[in-house]
Order: sequence, then structure tokens, then C-alpha cells
Amino acid sequence: MSLHQVAMLVNTARSDPTATLRAMDMKAQRRQQGRRLKEARLRFYRSAREAALDNDWPESTYRSHENGTRTMGDDDVARYGKRYGVRPEKIMFGGAGGTSTENEAVQSVNEVDVRGGGGAAGHTESFDAMTAVDGRTFSADEVRSEWGIPKEYLRGELHMQPDGAWIIEVFGDSMYDPSSPGEPGSLFPGDRVIVDTGDIRPTPPGHFVVFDGTGVVIKLVEVVPRSDRIRLSSRNPAYQPYEATADEARIIGRVRGRISAM
Repeated sequence: MSLHQVAMLVNTARSDPTATLRAMDMKAQRRQQGRRLKEARLRFYRSAREAALDNDWPESTYRSHENGTRTMGDDDVARYGKRYGVRPEKIMFGGAGGTSTENEAVQSVNEVDVRGGGGAAGHTESFDAMTAVDGRTFSADEVRSEWGIPKEYLRGELHMQPDGAWIIEVFGDSMYDPSSPGEPGSLFPGDRVIVDTGDIRPTPPGHFVVFDGTGVVIKLVEVVPRSDRIRLSSRNPAYQPYEATADEARIIGRVRGRISAM
């Protein structure tokens, strides 16, 4: 919100407090409608861009509707409802029971394009340039797609908070041993990993997604005893382990799961 918008809200609140409350309610309502629209879309498309392109909708308009930054008109809601098989009033008002239990139980997880893994670091110009203020949130341009994963699975099976999940694609051959590819924990090109961005401590050791100063990699990470350094290792013996300080290597999150084709 800009300073001008803040000033307008303050002045409005002084003259008419109920008007400010109405404006705040409308913003919250748009966000809720956008969330319901996104949940309906996830049954058919992984990303807002894919949905817009496939249906010849203006992408910026559709994104703003999902983000709750633009009010949906009756024609918009009817169009989306018809495409997704959802009653327009369900998108607008949530229906008699609000959003369905099925959708509330599913977490929308972003697949982030950071080219994780590989013998050499995954390509990216600068981790700082790609992240937002909190250091671990990528811009919308870097989100390749979105996955719907049951929250209970993330909490119960992977032992992580659903809203801290990322998905990253594996590139390169560093995380499996060619002589023993069936070894538990092996990761192959094309696999996706579910990353817990809330766990950035390498104790106990394990698979982590790390920005090592050159790019984003997936490595086995452990603390070097009696030092402030960490050791990054590959499963493929062709790649030598290397060490780095916390300033040199920035842990993005712990790998909790793998999504792989048969």
C-alpha cells in the first residue's frame, strides 16, 4: 500500500470510520473469492498462466482475480464457473458451507524454477535477485506451476508445515550413484522434490536445497565437526564433496519427499 493510499484511509477513517471498514471488508472478500477461484482452477491447471492461455483469457486480468487485487464482474464469474464446473455463487460467496472441505484440505504448492541439482550448480544469476524480502520467496515469474497436495500428507507423512512447502525439479546426475541407482534417497533428473523451507538446520544431516554462491543445488549436507562450516556431498562418486561457511552457502530448505515417474 502506498503512502498516498494510507493517507486516504486515515482521512476517510476520521470522517467516516464505517467507510474504512467497508473498504477493508471488500479487500478481504476479493482475497477470499480469489482463493476459491484458484482452488477451482487447480482441478484443471497447475498455473494461472496455463489456464489463461488455454482459455484465451487476458493473463494479467485473470492473475489479478486470483490474487484478489481486482473485482470480478458477473461475466467473469460466469465464465470461470462454466469452465471449472463450479456454480458462480460458489466462487463469489463460498456456497452454504463456504469452500468445500476437499479444497480446504489441499495445499497449493508452488513449483519454483531454480534448476535444482546437477553436478554443477543449477543455473541462476543471483539468489538474492530472485528472492523477496524474506529471503526464501520467489517472484511469480519464477513459479513454473502449482501442485495440489493434501495438507494431512504434508503434516503427517512429511512432518512439515504445508505453507512452507516448495517443489523443485532435479537436474543433473549428482544425486544418484550409477553403480547403485536403486539406493534409497537417490534423486534422478526430472524428479521433483518437496522442500521444507521451514527447516534450514543441517542437524540431523540430510538432503538439502542450497544456494552455494553459484547456483541452486541439491546435496547431502552435514555440519563439519568443531567448525562453522558445512560439507556438501553428492551420491555420485564422480563429484567430490566440498565445504562452505554459512555466508558462502545458504540453505533454502530440507528435502522431505520425492515425486517421480515410473
